[in-house]
Amino acid sequence: MSKLDIDYIINVCGKNVVIDCGHISVNFNKGLYFGQEGNIASDSEMETLEIGSKIALLLKQRLKNPVCNICFSDVSKNLKEAESRSLIKNLIRSGEVFDYLPSFYQSKISDLLKSNIRIKFSLQTANSNLFLRVLKKLKKEIRKSHDVKEVYLKHSNHFITDQAENLFGLVSPLVLDSVRENEIMGGDWWQDPSISLHPNDLLQAPLLKLKKTRTIFLFSKTDGTLCPGTYLGQIYQFEPSMDRIAIYSRKDDPAIGEKINQATIAAFHIDPKFSARCFQIVKPVMLPGFELTEISRNDFKDFEYREFNELFLDHQYKEFPVGVF
Repeated sequence: MSKLDIDYIINVCGKNVVIDCGHISVNFNKGLYFGQEGNIASDSEMETLEIGSKIALLLKQRLKNPVCNICFSDVSKNLKEAESRSLIKNLIRSGEVFDYLPSFYQSKISDLLKSNIRIKFSLQTANSNLFLRVLKKLKKEIRKSHDVKEVYLKHSNHFITDQAENLFGLVSPLVLDSVRENEIMGGDWWQDPSISLHPNDLLQAPLLKLKKTRTIFLFSKTDGTLCPGTYLGQIYQFEPSMDRIAIYSRKDDPAIGEKINQATIAAFHIDPKFSARCFQIVKPVMLPGFELTEISRNDFKDFEYREFNELFLDHQYKEFPVGVF
């Protein structure tokens, strides 16, 4: 990511900005520790926090109000007992969690606090739970609606399931619009299911994989909240007008770029009041540079219902029932 990219992000962001500085795993095996055994953060965990800290300090210099959000991955495979999770919640509330963090995190957080930059710690399970509350309200709204068109006129998308009614997700006009990607790639050849995309392709057009699959699934009855749903819960922890900068590494999760972008797109559809300008900064594996995505409400084409529905069917979504939940 060049200095020009950072300057652009800082200039266009509004007064209040949330910076998601990646995540760090939480373990409770022979005592509480974060990251790898020995309370050591991984290279990718340190890198995402380092980038987030630098951007936060630059935003503060421009008289803006950044909030650095650090997510603790307290998933069940890391924390097997409810008591362990309860302990971490109490440590966050009391502020004592700082004493348990890896030294690199303590150093960066101290620098941010000296500059009066707010730090928020979020739990992955809490983000998932918030999403489930949002999903429950959304499904209730969909069931009460008179028809699919009524839902579309409010949310500007189709909510979908699969034939088994196991999955819940959506199709957005944004993922069906591949004009920019076709220009970058020199045609639509990349949409062929038999063709694999190279990581270099995502440096040029970070939404390629998402626009190739064209679907965003957030929840599964068999598996619960899916990763995009969990990150959507993290987005909704903050005011819908606060701009966002998400910084993650594919070294932590090879599909993290798609998951973050799926959640970001879904946020605009599920909450019509969501007005943030969202930047996604994703570090690829073994490649220089970053995948940089910018998404705002201006990026969503305003299709008439009939026009979007025809486009939806043209893209072979017939196997996905619409509005049946």
